[in-house]
Amino acid sequence: MSKKEEVLTVKETVEDVLEHFERSRSDDKFLIFKVLQGLDLAYYNIQEDKIEIKRGQLNSLPSFETITRIRRKLQAEGLYQPTDEVKEKREINKYEMRNINYWFK
Repeated sequence: MSKKEEVLTVKETVEDVLEHFERSRSDDKFLIFKVLQGLDLAYYNIQEDKIEIKRGQLNSLPSFETITRIRRKLQAEGLYQPTDEVKEKREINKYEMRNINYWFK
């Protein structure tokens, strides 16, 4: 699979997860897990209450940054919006990061 095909597959999976799991719109950890699960790379071990990467799949994992970047791009386009509370927190964080240069002068 080419890199372009791989990114398209990840994008399609991210969109599918955002569409079907509202929590994933506001929770990046949940989004990442559901995308890995959707790509058949990870699963939830109920007995041990933990998420596990399937054996031999570590090198196949997409970058977590790629997953969250796709989510940010889709939300910037007005799709799959998070809760109002999360929107507000993200706006505050964005404002603080824009003004961080002030503190490092």
